[in-house]
Amino acid sequence: IGWVEELFRPPKVVRAYGASSFAEEKRLILEKAYLLSSQQASGQPQQLGAQPVNLAWEFIFKFESASSELRADREVVLAAVGVYGGLLRFGSSELRNDPEVVLAAVATIPWAVEHASKELRGDKDFVFTLLKQHADTLKYASEDLRNDRDVVLAAVKERGSALQFASTSLQADSQVVLAAVQSASWALAYASEDLKKDRDVVMFALKRQSEELGPSANVLRHAHEAIRDDPDVVLEAIKHQGEALKWAG
Repeated sequence: IGWVEELFRPPKVVRAYGASSFAEEKRLILEKAYLLSSQQASGQPQQLGAQPVNLAWEFIFKFESASSELRADREVVLAAVGVYGGLLRFGSSELRNDPEVVLAAVATIPWAVEHASKELRGDKDFVFTLLKQHADTLKYASEDLRNDRDVVLAAVKERGSALQFASTSLQADSQVVLAAVQSASWALAYASEDLKKDRDVVMFALKRQSEELGPSANVLRHAHEAIRDDPDVVLEAIKHQGEALKWAG
């Protein structure tokens, strides 16, 4: 009879920090989260007494092994992702579909949006909000939104390199590419092959490069080889960056 009872006995709940109850587990996790957040805000080193301790890593490992009940608690998950956004991965499916929780995670680790629900990553309004914080999070938007002209334009205007995450068809859209190049001349690298040999697009990128402050990637190097022997294009390139000559056709 004993082994039968053992067979049907509910599995023991494993709780973080060896807590004996949900209330104790929640209290301990929140205490650690608030301590780490305050230290991060003040720039103080993480210490426990006189002995340096990597409390952040300890917290991450403890949260990963916390009870499912705890990882479904909104207050706890908000505090946890405020320490390290990647912990969104261990939140409940409901909380990974919560815009406030996801944005809190992205505020600390932009790529944390990878762990948001498919519904949120396909929500146009939410993605617009996300792109204002980190344009490169376009990478994690749904396939439909990465093929949405308005969404992609919003991303590349913030950060030209986001063009690399756009759909193939939008990488071949001259207006989208010009907007990306306006933001960062070297975004030409992510344009379609046809636009890389479009004289107007390449000349625009070269002129934009001349306006950028500090060293930038060589635009001519990203142009299609078919246009690298165009005298006007080459002259425009070397006018501002002599080393561009090595990329001439």
